[in-house]
Amino acid sequence: MSSVSFTSRHIGPNASQTAEMLREIGVKSIDQLIDETVPTSIRLKQPLQLPEGIHEHEYLNELQL
Repeated sequence: MSSVSFTSRHIGPNASQTAEMLREIGVKSIDQLIDETVPTSIRLKQPLQLPEGIHEHEYLNELQL
């Protein structure tokens, strides 16, 4: 079994790892990466209207109501 923790496998890259990835693929930002890879024809024109996030235990409490 791998010695890499669950958290590090599931939370995603940290700022240093993200910077390294962007350097490796030759873009300056995540926004530039998206601009160069996701066609504008399939992008939403406005931000999603999502509620604020809540903690897992808060959500579980809501499910039990």
